Amino acid sequence: MDIQAYLNRIGYEGNLEPNLRLLRELQSQHIYQIPFENLDIHYGREIILDKEKIFQKVMEEQRGGFCYELNGLFYFLLEKLGYRLRRISARVYGSNEQFGQEYDHLAILCDLAEGVFLVDVGFGEFSLYPLAFQSDQEIEDPRGIFRFEAYAEQQFLLSQKVENEWKPQYLMSLAHRAFEEFERMCQFHQKSKDSPFTQKRLCTLATPKGRISLLNDRLKIRNGEKTEEISIINEEEVKKYLKQYFGINSNFWSEEFSKNSSQN
Repeated sequence: MDIQAYLNRIGYEGNLEPNLRLLRELQSQHIYQIPFENLDIHYGREIILDKEKIFQKVMEEQRGGFCYELNGLFYFLLEKLGYRLRRISARVYGSNEQFGQEYDHLAILCDLAEGVFLVDVGFGEFSLYPLAFQSDQEIEDPRGIFRFEAYAEQQFLLSQKVENEWKPQYLMSLAHRAFEEFERMCQFHQKSKDSPFTQKRLCTLATPKGRISLLNDRLKIRNGEKTEEISIINEEEVKKYLKQYFGINSNFWSEEFSKNSSQN
């Protein structure tokens, strides 16, 4: 993996000593530069947990991805830089008020001199910086207030305070997992009607003052206290907004999508 190409993609220049300062800068730059998106699922391109293929998509094609891709690739970058890491499995709290299956979400734990930190660049709206893994304490971040609670043996519930109420985000296990262990759930989220990723097309990117999101046929731009919503009329507008707001060139999708459609 070309580390310099990765650093160029997220716009980082500076010292690469593996410490908390660098980790904070890498995570925040990643979140501002690389969108969380599931577009391949809706344009007929299979997602495979292969490091080189993901690197080509995210770095060379200037794309985004979902948790297995973004946190998966970020893990390899941090590992190359000399961080001590654990790749962990988490179960996301869904709209049905239940936790998903094991390997529903891929996240990272990083061991530093200051303690253990949760690192997550693949969860959409989330913390800007790594979260100090401290049980039953409010952890303040520019993008919210978070809390870890012991849930079961070697499992912790991560919640976020929303309008003065604690909302569960995901249930995380502390055991280290191999990248390949997430393959079954990666396929599930691409193919199952029960996955939220097959139910809606999504591309979202944090900005210093808010967030820009393309969801199905709507574009939502949140800038401070103001939110603008734009209706998307056709696929040409989808392509225009993806390029304008997310830097994604979708021309190759149209060709591949047409081929896949003609074969069905």
